[in-house]
Amino acid sequence: MEIPHTTIDNAGRRQLTLNAGGRAYLFQAGTMKVIEWENVDGILIPMENGVPAKLVPGKSWISFVPTKPGLENMVNYLP
Repeated sequence: MEIPHTTIDNAGRRQLTLNAGGRAYLFQAGTMKVIEWENVDGILIPMENGVPAKLVPGKSWISFVPTKPGLENMVNYLP
């Protein structure tokens, strides 16, 4: 999930903006899809074509990456 990050002090701690929504990559069943995410009542929901994305059964892992430099520059994968 691509999320705006702001450095808030000299120690480098970051504040994440979790209410804005944004772009995401969804990897499952050997494929990658570019989707969106939204904050719905405090829950981060992966959205595909305006509806919650269908996830395959099992565990899910979520990684937050800064909008700058963005998903394209922070996530590497082989199709």
